Amino acid sequence: PMMLELMRIWYDDHNAIVRNKTMNEAIKRVSPLLVEIIRQGVREGVMSTPFPDQAGSMVFSLFQSLGDSFFVPLLL
Repeated sequence: PMMLELMRIWYDDHNAIVRNKTMNEAIKRVSPLLVEIIRQGVREGVMSTPFPDQAGSMVFSLFQSLGDSFFVPLLL
């Protein structure tokens, strides 16, 4: 119940700016880690992409969207 209430507050329209700023900061911090993982995968031959930087940001965005898709329906 506490987590659900926290998510209600987090996804409230009044927190849109905070969520956006948090997401932008997370992208700056997490994407480089994902990029390095993707580059390692390319070096090892288990991944293939000519654009590891963009792939890192895309993977992070997909994870974020997946999390949103789990929580938002619970709040309705």
